[in-house]
Amino acid sequence: SEFFSVYFMQDTFFLLLTCCLLLPLIYRFAARQYHLQEITRQNEVRYHSFFDNMNRGGSVYRPIDNGHDFILVDINFQGVEIDQIDRHEYINRKISDLPPNILNTKLIQSLQRVHTTGVPEHCPVGQYQNDQLKQFRDNYVFRLESGEIVVEYHDITQEKHLKEHLRQSRK
Repeated sequence: SEFFSVYFMQDTFFLLLTCCLLLPLIYRFAARQYHLQEITRQNEVRYHSFFDNMNRGGSVYRPIDNGHDFILVDINFQGVEIDQIDRHEYINRKISDLPPNILNTKLIQSLQRVHTTGVPEHCPVGQYQNDQLKQFRDNYVFRLESGEIVVEYHDITQEKHLKEHLRQSRK
């Protein structure tokens, strides 16, 4: 019984000593994790604020099938307004499943090249047309470190029509 009591005391002392040494490490680890989560949350808020308040359309695509297809991950408010679409109807859909008039072939090829090379490119003015609108867009495509592809664009339909009107009036 005395033998058992000595080992019990040793084990208890060892357990208390271990707790005293580990608790500060656990606390430091937990505090660091909380700090990293807070930084991540702040970065996400900053990203969404920046992205949604851009004065140009912006959409983010995640490549799938080795870059042969892409999933629309996000689109900003200006992009929704330019495209005249319901954001929730298109998010997380493959571009191959979208109506063919949503993206033109040149832009899809540009997405694929940028995915492969990582070199940003200006995609020449493209025409987009659906049942409700016909517009021209100027696109800039680049790849993020995450591998996602961003398309920044704006509607230049009015400029295009003004130039055409000016050209006609000069004749």
